Amino acid sequence: MGANSSSLAELSSNEYLIRLCGKQPISSNDPYWNQLLSYAFVPPVTSTDAKLLEEQTANLLTTFTVNNVSSGNLNSLLRVLVTMVSNLQQFVLEPLADGRQSDIFLMQLYNALFISRCIIKHLVEQLSDELLLTQIEHCPDKQLHQRRLLNQQRQSQGDASAATSKRDLEEDDNSGDESDESNSSSEADATMVEELIEALVHLLVVLPVRESTFPVVYESVCSLLVLLSVQMYRTEPAEKLTFYQILYTGRCSMHAFRLMEVLLKYYVQRPPAPDRMLVNAGGSAGLYNSLASGLWSMVTLGYGSNPAAEQRAQLRTGLLADQSCLLSLVLANHCAGARRFRNPYREALLSCAHANDPGNVEHLSSAASNLISFRVDFNLLLKAICDRLPRDEALLMLYLLLHSAGGLQFRGYVGRQGGDDSQLAGLLLPILRTLHSEAQKSSHQVYMALIVLLMLTECQQFCTRVHEIQLQPASVSGWFTERHLGLVSLGSLLAIVLCRTVQLNVGRTRDKYLHTNCLAALANMSTYFAGLHPYACQKLLGLFAHLAKKQRKLVDEMRSRPANMAELEADRASVEDLMRCILEIVNNALTHRLAENPHLVYTQLHQRELYQPFSTHPAFQDILQNLGTVMHHFTSALGESSSEHQNQLSEHRVMRVIEERSRNFRRDRLKKFPEPKYKYVEEESPDEFFIPYIWALVYRSSNLYFNPSKLLLLQSQQQSESDDKEGQSQEATA
Repeated sequence: MGANSSSLAELSSNEYLIRLCGKQPISSNDPYWNQLLSYAFVPPVTSTDAKLLEEQTANLLTTFTVNNVSSGNLNSLLRVLVTMVSNLQQFVLEPLADGRQSDIFLMQLYNALFISRCIIKHLVEQLSDELLLTQIEHCPDKQLHQRRLLNQQRQSQGDASAATSKRDLEEDDNSGDESDESNSSSEADATMVEELIEALVHLLVVLPVRESTFPVVYESVCSLLVLLSVQMYRTEPAEKLTFYQILYTGRCSMHAFRLMEVLLKYYVQRPPAPDRMLVNAGGSAGLYNSLASGLWSMVTLGYGSNPAAEQRAQLRTGLLADQSCLLSLVLANHCAGARRFRNPYREALLSCAHANDPGNVEHLSSAASNLISFRVDFNLLLKAICDRLPRDEALLMLYLLLHSAGGLQFRGYVGRQGGDDSQLAGLLLPILRTLHSEAQKSSHQVYMALIVLLMLTECQQFCTRVHEIQLQPASVSGWFTERHLGLVSLGSLLAIVLCRTVQLNVGRTRDKYLHTNCLAALANMSTYFAGLHPYACQKLLGLFAHLAKKQRKLVDEMRSRPANMAELEADRASVEDLMRCILEIVNNALTHRLAENPHLVYTQLHQRELYQPFSTHPAFQDILQNLGTVMHHFTSALGESSSEHQNQLSEHRVMRVIEERSRNFRRDRLKKFPEPKYKYVEEESPDEFFIPYIWALVYRSSNLYFNPSKLLLLQSQQQSESDDKEGQSQEATA
């Protein structure tokens, strides 16, 4: 079978593809399908190769789109695919299944998945939702078509007589072929698109990953991503799109817990792709190899660049893992605020529990146990995330897991016991590096990094642990170059980077969200500051000085430019809010951790004139009285020591006096303020932020190709990022 052609361009002249795309209907039990699917096809594993394949098959797909409305060959292909999935148990999962027969079955199943995915992807890009469904559902088998129409009528009208008519039709169909008889029940109960999506979910939840099954599992993930990518081409929300309705409310939703468990397992375990799928990732053997037939043997010339060995290794272990991560993010973030139905996939991810937590399991009530969707080893999951940070996908996965609440869930695990010190450092350092170089990052990535830090600082144990972990200079020397820090705690580095982020952005943007989240994380940590590094203390007070200078400038402008009074007044109030927050952070640290932070006291004394202009300001007066009490205590102590040492006090001596007098400072002399405790609260409409962000990641990272000129969802996203970069080009100096 097949042609002897040897170039990608000759796909358009292949007799089997021409027949598939032609006007003549092909029955689902035609031997043609066995011939078409009996080849070994190595798929493109990069978006570049996927683009080249689409370019060479564009004319074929256009012809197919025109002719399928009469031939119904897509429906026939999908019926073949669904039937094969229903036979999975017999040919693959049975312990006594014949190995060679199983391999042939899996090869044909994979090919059916891949061809279907390529066709549906083209239709998703070109057609409206209504026309797309028409292409999938059109069936030239009139009896089967009647049966489906009748079933739809029965479902919509609840007409009891329709059930009788349906049975009459099924009795009349006894003269049909065996394929119709075997499939009549399922086909009468669901539309073809429902059967397709259910088949894809079924493959993922029941088929274990082995070398022989890997291509089928991978293609099932890719196929679901392509179906859900309809969101990128539509302006309607996902809850109004048919594919999403089927996944979120149909029979598939019953498998939500199991599906998310499987996807997370692949993300953690990173099962390797078989060598045959990476033929194009090394050497010059070409993109496609034909084994059982000559259909695809024409594509042997190879094209595109050969990835380096490192990229090949990343593809081997990341192909399924990264694709599974993207699919889980898509499933968990769509329809989060839908009014018509809930999101079972998000619920599954947010309610997963630690697999190795027998102590807590024993004390769980039956009601609490029922709230657990599935169990996963949080230690391995945390390691998997750390290995991928600061990639956007890892940040988003971390965000979703931290968004869950409760003692058994991920946030509590990370804060209380998650991993060793090196693992916690491995979690935070890539995030801090992202913030430190935020001028080169997208605004979405910066926001996610800040939200993750804020959620982590809500945990008391986390705030305590970060100040106990000491970092060697080599840990940060590769990216933190503004000053040599020497030995520094992870908590001090966190404070330094957060202060720097606020200072860099306060002059060039009015992004109150960014400033507020930075200072909220610092405020949560302030109760647990311990051994704060001298440079962290300087950055904290330096930030207040920077804001004080800006405040005085705004006051002067208000006097000289009364015409802009409303705008200037709003800016001044915003700056003063930030100043107040910094004073609260300092006051809270000195109130609860005075003895543990001598360098903070030293910096206060060294820059005490900084507060003088605001001592009577109504926004700061009460809290500055507290700071004044602390400084007076130590100023008096230093005065006594100065007299004893003939007015000569070295820095070492000053620090010694501070350490000694901290022990006898009475906290009851200070006015009590509420301990700052900030919590992250997700916006009422999170879809507006997350949906474009996630699909931008799929576009960039999925190894699938999407034509950017047709992606309505991402056009506004690209414009927004362009505006961000334009604003960041005017960066102020720290």
